[in-house]
Amino acid sequence: MFKKFLILVVILGFFSMAQVSAANIEITSTRYWNGQNPNSIANYNGTPTNRIVQIAKERLIQALGDFHSTQPGGTPGTDAVFCSRTPTYESYKIASYISKNSPSKLIVYKKAGVEYPGALEDVCNLKSIPSVTCEVLSPHGSVAQGSVGRSFTQMVLFLQYNNIIQDTILSVPQVITIANTIKSYYESYKGLPDNVTVNNRYYNMGQVLYLFCKATMSSGSTTMISVWNVDSAILSSGNYKSGMIYKSEYLQVAGRIIAFIDKYARAPICQYKSWKNTISAPSLHIQ
Repeated sequence: MFKKFLILVVILGFFSMAQVSAANIEITSTRYWNGQNPNSIANYNGTPTNRIVQIAKERLIQALGDFHSTQPGGTPGTDAVFCSRTPTYESYKIASYISKNSPSKLIVYKKAGVEYPGALEDVCNLKSIPSVTCEVLSPHGSVAQGSVGRSFTQMVLFLQYNNIIQDTILSVPQVITIANTIKSYYESYKGLPDNVTVNNRYYNMGQVLYLFCKATMSSGSTTMISVWNVDSAILSSGNYKSGMIYKSEYLQVAGRIIAFIDKYARAPICQYKSWKNTISAPSLHIQ
């Protein structure tokens, strides 16, 4: 049976409110609805967040995730996932899974609706809809570097727990294991494999390149890495010679490869002309 779920995303800590008339459409951004925080009035009829609760009940939603930001010095003021143990224990299980697989602090309350009686998550849990609230650190009205990626990781983990999508997130140590496996393969067969299998999932060389570059840019971080559909390079043959490259140059190339793949959904064709400050990859526009 297909599992129904809802994901609510509040961008930059703001709701977009649209006022429509026959003459024009006026759109403004605000953190409040009628002077009130929408995430504190989900228990009152007629409010936007209460309507979400009603829709969740009407459509038999089986899991709900509320994803938004927390500002520095706020509550919790760090990447975190909120949940409660009762009356819906599944809330705790979802949050534990997300926290275990991401740098998100697990914040557990004994009973929903006590500390935050009007929070969307709490009201849904009180109505037997397993719900969690996930937050990433970012000042209101701006996007802190890396916050979008971390929030996206939380969403992916929410979907994975509910068996909506396959596990496509790897840890940096897992990526390093892949690198060592490919290195051994190349040394034995003088060529690259068509794909690599990790956790019963196939990754082509375009995806592997993306994973390697992301791990390089992570600089040892334990943050999980997501990878989606990435085609291999149009031309994937060639040879190489040993040499040295400065770490700063290597990081620069990795960053540009990531940007290229994010834009074109395929691996670039790279050509290294020399090992000192003259790296050229025409399709990647590295000068």
